[in-house]
Amino acid sequence: MPKVSIILPLYNGENHVLETLDRLLGQSFTDFELIVVDDQSTDQSPRLIKGKNDPRIRLFPIPHAGTVGARVHGLEKSTGEFISFCDQDDLWTMDKLQIQLREIGDADLIYSDAWILESGQRVELYSKWLKSEPISGGKKNVEGPLFRKNPIPNSTVLFKRKWISVLKDIIVDPSVCLDLDYSLWLEMVAQGAAVKFLEEPLMEYRIHEAQQSMNTLHGRRWREFVHRKFLDQHSEFKRNYPFLVRRERFMSNAGLFVSNLKEGHPGPAFASFMGAIRGLALGH
Repeated sequence: MPKVSIILPLYNGENHVLETLDRLLGQSFTDFELIVVDDQSTDQSPRLIKGKNDPRIRLFPIPHAGTVGARVHGLEKSTGEFISFCDQDDLWTMDKLQIQLREIGDADLIYSDAWILESGQRVELYSKWLKSEPISGGKKNVEGPLFRKNPIPNSTVLFKRKWISVLKDIIVDPSVCLDLDYSLWLEMVAQGAAVKFLEEPLMEYRIHEAQQSMNTLHGRRWREFVHRKFLDQHSEFKRNYPFLVRRERFMSNAGLFVSNLKEGHPGPAFASFMGAIRGLALGH
């Protein structure tokens, strides 16, 4: 059994996936399996994966299921003691796994800062770009800040295998969710996972037009969905953080109101406006 399972969802990634693979396969820590889940790519990316001819690569073609479905399939196929995600266009530093395995200690999940890449150049740290404070510690220290904003770059994470079990407690809906990560981190922390942050950037994150933004209507709907389902399942969170829940429900619906208006959806915009009022008053 490998020490680490790296899960890489693949969909029409021929422009960047070879560079990503070189960073993964060139890790200074070598005891890992690389699970590539091909989500019915129509370009040459599956052939490029096969061309690497590395025994650590396990390629699984699946019917089209989106990033969420591909990531869940990869988790189901994984065998490692630790789990790490990498997207097809993200770039790890060569010592990413080595550093995180050395530093994780008693934590359940470890993540790091990352560099934002534009046109191949490092332009800013992810934490500054996102305008977020890192989170670190046990449940009481991180659950509130994590609900307010997700500061964890998905491709920097390494977590212990036992936490795969929380998948049964989150709702995975590929038609709504842009990704699995935020729901997974929230549920892990709610069930007691300890988080550790490393200041050293261990990944480079590309910004390009094909990526979904949290400021788009779809992105705002996803965040609203994640928050609503989390609160439905964790009523104690509302009792413990009443002001935070009211504020975030108001901000979430207010964002949806603005996005719906911009995209010419007056009916949903009105519904979001009323949701913002209810959220401010009741925290629903």
